[in-house]
Amino acid sequence: MLANLLHLHGFKCAGSTFIWSLERATGGEVLYLESPGAGDRLDWRLACEYLTKLERQPLAITSHLICLPPPGAIAALKVAFLRQPMERIASAYRFQTQVQKTDEPVPFRQYLENLQQGIVANFQTRHLSPQEPGDWVQRRGWAARPELIDLSREDLFVGLVERYDDSIVALEDQLKRMGMGMDLAYARPVNTTQKAGRDEEPMNTPLGLAVTELDLSLYRRAEQRLEERLAVVSDLEHKRADLQRRRAALCNAPPPVKLKPETEWVKLPIQIGDVMNKPAGADPDSDDLNDDYTREALSGAAGLLAEDGLALDIETLNTWEAPRSLRRYQRLILEGRPFALRLGEKLLHYRWCRADAGRNVIEFEEHGSGRRFCLSSDQCGTGYQLTDQPLTPGFGVGAARPGEAALVRVGEGNFAHFIWNELDALLQVVQGGQVEVVQDHVTVLNVGQLDNVVLRDKAELDRRPSLHLGAMVVTPRVRHFVLKDLGVSEEAPVRADDGYGATILVGVRGSGKRELTNEVPVLIHLIQTLRRVYPSARFLLDGFTYQRNNLHHANAQRRAEAVGIRIAEIVMACGTSGITILSGLEIGPALREIRFTDYYITHEGTMQHKIGWFFPWIPGLCLCGPQHPVAVARWHQIQCLEAVAVDSLPPDLLDYESVAPTEQADRTPSRDRPFRITDPERAISQIIELASRHLG
Repeated sequence: MLANLLHLHGFKCAGSTFIWSLERATGGEVLYLESPGAGDRLDWRLACEYLTKLERQPLAITSHLICLPPPGAIAALKVAFLRQPMERIASAYRFQTQVQKTDEPVPFRQYLENLQQGIVANFQTRHLSPQEPGDWVQRRGWAARPELIDLSREDLFVGLVERYDDSIVALEDQLKRMGMGMDLAYARPVNTTQKAGRDEEPMNTPLGLAVTELDLSLYRRAEQRLEERLAVVSDLEHKRADLQRRRAALCNAPPPVKLKPETEWVKLPIQIGDVMNKPAGADPDSDDLNDDYTREALSGAAGLLAEDGLALDIETLNTWEAPRSLRRYQRLILEGRPFALRLGEKLLHYRWCRADAGRNVIEFEEHGSGRRFCLSSDQCGTGYQLTDQPLTPGFGVGAARPGEAALVRVGEGNFAHFIWNELDALLQVVQGGQVEVVQDHVTVLNVGQLDNVVLRDKAELDRRPSLHLGAMVVTPRVRHFVLKDLGVSEEAPVRADDGYGATILVGVRGSGKRELTNEVPVLIHLIQTLRRVYPSARFLLDGFTYQRNNLHHANAQRRAEAVGIRIAEIVMACGTSGITILSGLEIGPALREIRFTDYYITHEGTMQHKIGWFFPWIPGLCLCGPQHPVAVARWHQIQCLEAVAVDSLPPDLLDYESVAPTEQADRTPSRDRPFRITDPERAISQIIELASRHLG
């Protein structure tokens, strides 16, 4: 038996106002469920266990601290409200300094700086993130996991404080359709604080991004989802007006509704071991690996506390410090902190790390025997994940001195790997102070321009411990710094009055890996058909784009020439009117044109990344082979925060080309094999249908 509604009460997110409505709508049958300490996260399983012991379920539950349960647990509908991130922080600042007076009256900017390392940074994302087992160990249930927040869940409703009345209209409609109708009108906002002057902190500064970036992304997603919900509310304007009439009636005759005092809340005990919460009274913002609680919790999870630091298994060492960015072992090595690896029966103490061209090679000393072994990480595409692979003999160069910071090696030769697998982790660590960096290639950004980065010569790699930092995400701050350096605006452009209608980008890959073998005739037919449907459309023909580091490389020039030949065939058949060729441009000028795209049709991989990862609001279609095209398109989307969905063709319109059996062909991954479109007419009709959803 489930409660009707679970309210995940975010601090300073209209929670008191919403609870007032719940108390009124349920006749006071609201259960307040918390943990003993203000920072103690409440595992939904503890709440579930408690609720099963009750004779009857409450109609509604509210909790500041419960983590988001999965579908089918606790309540039929989970409800939360988000607030514009900086406004929420400013409201918390006013509440803590003016009302509670628990914080010293410091300038707002200093208040933001104090938030960077605690759970209050990107708090709304942490609050709504489902928690995995490792998150209880590493972040005590407060890990930010935006990739796990599924706003399309039927049992999750996320409203917006800035659009509170619209949110209530949509929520009442949702509850009615679920057979749980409630009148959630309210008289006036409850528990608000008046705005006070504060020194402004722009959202797109490094400090502003550090404490709000994930929350801002989540807010935009929730705003889009709210619009989708409002679009299906029948007679929307009538229901908006009806809510205002009910509000006015409550203002004229306020009912005797009260929120329950803390003495009536249920506070469930913390169970260390089942739920890795920090004990009540401890600092919930502390993230010090050497504090007694964390050492105890981590050693309990990994099985042993080493003599000179934490003994951790590979899974724990691979845990992300931030959402899909900066692994735990990388932080330990970067800061020169002692730790040991528990690998089977071996206890291996960290001694040195060397960042090779494509991997981290970590040297360990076996406890007791003193023998040296090396463990290599995977490559950049996994964020340099450690794997349980055979150990190799050590290289015996001594040992890193305690507290000796490692050099960071960045600069993957492909810009997509740089922005996806390296840059966010670097931005994460430079928030905490100065970092010494060796950069191999400058593809799109010279990291020496970042605050707190000190560039070092490559020769230093032979004398100092070094490592690659890993990530598997393109974040708004990554786009901000790269586009700023390239001189490209990161804002959606305003359409120029140049006589053209929609701007459609068509990508030409050419021969080689993942080749579309009938590319030229298919794209000619596609452009000709699109011209008939959209006579005033402008077409961008994309292809090979030069990075900053390969403009004069012979291989790059040959690739650009090969793609140029195919583009010339297409232009010869379609004519030059309304066509702009982007292939052969450097990445800065190319992106300045690409940002005007309204819809794209291009190949998977780097060709899609330079559109969808830099300008995530642009919709488009990803061309790839027949094996799981929907999954491939989805993968391209989820690697980039805030990205819109990516379209794909049905697999029955695609087929791999037959390739003569050879040793090399046998080793080629299926997604890299050449393929063809089997029915161009149907495929083009499908593309136009998908594009029309965005182009009209």
